[in-house]
Amino acid sequence: MVTETATFRIGGMACSFCAATIEKALKRMGGVRDVRINLSHQEAWVEYDPGEVGKEDLKGFIEGLGYVVLEGGDLYREDRLILERARKRMLVAWSIALPVLIIMSMRDLLGLPLEIPYFKEVLWGLATFVLFGLGSSILKSSLLALSKGVLNEHVLFSLGAAGAYLTGMLSYTYPVPSFFGASIFLTAFHLLSGYLSAKVRVEASESVRRLLSLQPLKARVLRDGREVMVPVEEVGKGEIVSVRPGEKIPVDGVVVEGASSVSQAIVTGESMPVDVEEGDEVVAGSLNHQGLLRIRVTRVGEETFIRRVARFVEEAREKRPRIQLLFDRVIAYYVPGVMVLSAGSLLFWLFLGEPIRAVYAALAVLIIGYPCAMGMASPLALMMGSGMGAERGILIRSGEAYEGLNRVRLIVFDKTGTLTRGEPVVTDVVAGGGIGEEDLLLYAASAERASEHPLGRAVARSAEERGIPLRDPSSFRAFSGLGVEALVEGREVLVGSKRFVEGRGVDFTPLLEEVERLEGEGKTVILACIDGRPAGLLAISDRMKEEAPSVIEGIKGMGLTPVMLTGDNKKTARAIAERVGIGEVVAEVLPQDKALWIRRLQERGEMVAMVGDGVNDAPALSQADVGIAIGAGTDIAKESAHVILLEDRLEAVLTALSLGKTTYRKIRENIFFAFIYNLLGFPIAASGMLHPLMAMGAMVASTLSIILNSFLIPRIVGRAVSSRYRRFQNNSR
Repeated sequence: MVTETATFRIGGMACSFCAATIEKALKRMGGVRDVRINLSHQEAWVEYDPGEVGKEDLKGFIEGLGYVVLEGGDLYREDRLILERARKRMLVAWSIALPVLIIMSMRDLLGLPLEIPYFKEVLWGLATFVLFGLGSSILKSSLLALSKGVLNEHVLFSLGAAGAYLTGMLSYTYPVPSFFGASIFLTAFHLLSGYLSAKVRVEASESVRRLLSLQPLKARVLRDGREVMVPVEEVGKGEIVSVRPGEKIPVDGVVVEGASSVSQAIVTGESMPVDVEEGDEVVAGSLNHQGLLRIRVTRVGEETFIRRVARFVEEAREKRPRIQLLFDRVIAYYVPGVMVLSAGSLLFWLFLGEPIRAVYAALAVLIIGYPCAMGMASPLALMMGSGMGAERGILIRSGEAYEGLNRVRLIVFDKTGTLTRGEPVVTDVVAGGGIGEEDLLLYAASAERASEHPLGRAVARSAEERGIPLRDPSSFRAFSGLGVEALVEGREVLVGSKRFVEGRGVDFTPLLEEVERLEGEGKTVILACIDGRPAGLLAISDRMKEEAPSVIEGIKGMGLTPVMLTGDNKKTARAIAERVGIGEVVAEVLPQDKALWIRRLQERGEMVAMVGDGVNDAPALSQADVGIAIGAGTDIAKESAHVILLEDRLEAVLTALSLGKTTYRKIRENIFFAFIYNLLGFPIAASGMLHPLMAMGAMVASTLSIILNSFLIPRIVGRAVSSRYRRFQNNSR
């Protein structure tokens, strides 16, 4: 069987109930094989048999459910237009509902003697306008959903609002209370909740829109020997793009000509520009400050860095944590359950001969059971969390990752490139044999000048940083893994390990105490001798990140246990661990064995997060319950990491943990708020003792508590980040 897929951008989806309605209805359509709905992306992905159903049929079916299929144009602008229309309907409805609510509360709840001529008739007219005018699209959606065999929140709303409207009409001939006002208020609240849900979704997507807007719309491409301005969508891989000073880089690529200073805050979060030259990678949206750059395009379209970040942010909102999946299974029976309870309450009290109580019970159950708060509980928190993370360079790629960040108790850190900068530097220069430090560095660095070994380059770089002019050796020979031999200004220079120089008959006994001291600090010591005599030693270490001790302190303050996992020797690893404050160290582990060690920690019953640089830590990042790739930069496509930190700042780990824990806590609190009002309110509502206006008050409290609770996420995380920043600044002093 041959199937095809189609993707539809849908307007009008306010919460997860809307998404569930479309998904269930489409799955029941003949020829449809699979359906996936992305609420944040406002998309429906449909796999179908073209022999049974066509793309236009699917589009018409979705629109038949009362939603809008958006095609072409600026989709963010379309979202804004839909939001503006929802806002206008909501404001008109509430300009009517608030005065009515005040009057009804004073008269029906407080018992004040307010006699307004023809008040019922006025309410009838207003209720007709609000319900069948402003709320017509909702009623239409509920009828269409019923025709497809789907019970959703629109159906529940329609039953409640129509039931309240019907009581007003019946009150003219039967002894039942009139609830025209309840119909008005219920419609106004439904419009309000729909508007707020859409507003939060659109505002959360603004971070993605701002990110995409950083990429220029046009690029200056070299074609046939001249520069041509073309839309960036028309630039192909391998083409050469020219970027002048002051312009933004329009594509992802590699510099093939020129050198400049480039602001890459979009990638690293750092405001300071970096120098780029031939062979360096750059990404779209970066600002070219100085020189003319020629860039060979390496990624286009959806492969570009900006597009992938945007996609990650939006998809993360749809990958729900396990608590939400359990919630979804319960909610599948919720709407039918509310309808059964309402009908049962109505029939029960009618059987007992209490029609007024029967109406109170049936309406109160429908109103208090309005489920939009439940539909917003998890998506709202995920939208706020993912939007805030995107603004801070933190990509949490799934709802499961939020749950994992909340549950982890063990944080495993790679050393090189994570706790340290991954760049060896000379930390100590100890001269001997009657030679000064500068002369020692002059001869040692000149000898190492031609070396390709990282330690040799560190020695040469140290001399250059001190302004020592190096000499070109007249002869040079490297001994793999041992050291180098060179002739500098006519003098024989040896630089290398203790075994290397002692093998040449040089006695370093006078400096052994210094060697042992520096090695005890976890530093690598290389020895230098000139003309067969000891000249001194150089200690080299991977520079620790300044913020590492503060971050480890913060990890412990969160009740978590930090662990170091590294391939370095035990002495060096323990020295670094002591300096940053880590107690448990696993050293001399090959990259391919790191995942095994993570598994062993998990077998102890630990929930483990792994923090690595995403280069050779991929197996361990994948094995961990939460893999955190730090300083991933443009390499965000790492499938091994659950959390990607674009900037190479260790403090981002704390921010990610705080964001994950706060967002997941808000999801749980939202679900609690969504259920607690109903669990407490249903028995009272079914008893017929709860006035429908009071039921509406409970419904409002439930929904507003979820909205306000979700909006606290940025404030809580921001306060935690600010506190950690101040603590780091104090520790730095």
